[in-house]
Amino acid sequence: MADNILSQARYYNNLPLIKRDVRSVVHLEDAEDETFWDTILQRVRPGNYHYLHYSKSENGNNATGCVQCLKFLPYLNSRFFICIDSDLRYLMGEPDIDAAHFVIQSYTYSWENHYCQANSLQTSIAEHADGFGFNFPVFYSNLSHAIYEPLLLLLYCKRIGSNLLTESSFNRLMKKQCTAAEAQNDGSGYVQYIIKTFAPFLSQGLSIGFNLSTESTNFVSMGLTRENAYLHVRGHNIYDLTVNIGKMFSRLLMLNFTRDVMKEVVIGGKYWEYGKIEDDLKHI
Repeated sequence: MADNILSQARYYNNLPLIKRDVRSVVHLEDAEDETFWDTILQRVRPGNYHYLHYSKSENGNNATGCVQCLKFLPYLNSRFFICIDSDLRYLMGEPDIDAAHFVIQSYTYSWENHYCQANSLQTSIAEHADGFGFNFPVFYSNLSHAIYEPLLLLLYCKRIGSNLLTESSFNRLMKKQCTAAEAQNDGSGYVQYIIKTFAPFLSQGLSIGFNLSTESTNFVSMGLTRENAYLHVRGHNIYDLTVNIGKMFSRLLMLNFTRDVMKEVVIGGKYWEYGKIEDDLKHI
């Protein structure tokens, strides 16, 4: 029942008025998202935020995820807003997913991608290990160039309703692990795997009207380029792949890659996907 959403929205809108120490109520997709979003919120406007990791569905069940967050869209304001992963919503141009409607989004596919931003990750590696043996900025750059055209094809297929390349098949083919051989020379083998795997889809793309030049032009104004395409691929895939490679090169260094490197990545910097989040938060 829609009234269940409305009644919760009224309560969360009033909470900062009742509890004066609460700056805003922020509905997240899940509990694991809190560290990322609170880090940014504390930079933009420090304070005490009441985070919702779930809310009640229309039927009264506990519900998580982006779809649940967006059910509150008509009732949001600066006292009660939502922070969600963009997934492909931003690139697909879904309406009302913006700061004007009190929706803060990751702009990358998900918040996990921000922990894989090339310069930030490499800085964290340099602070924790000497002689790591793998250059993530080189890998991400090569991977981005390899996955850029398949990503544009995926977006084109979603827009016209073609099953040539679906999101599920795209994510499945973007395997989350690579072999030791594929990881050598800064992941050149994995990049070659990506090129070879998606080549047949790109060849068939011509038959459904896919035009690389047109699609590139369409998305350049949204900030999607060959250099940053990897930030807009499903976050779990990129994050898990990064951890897989990181652990591979951490063994001889007695380094816990997830704990010592990934969790210490400083989110921020001069890449637009992060800057846009701060701009949106300042707006609301």
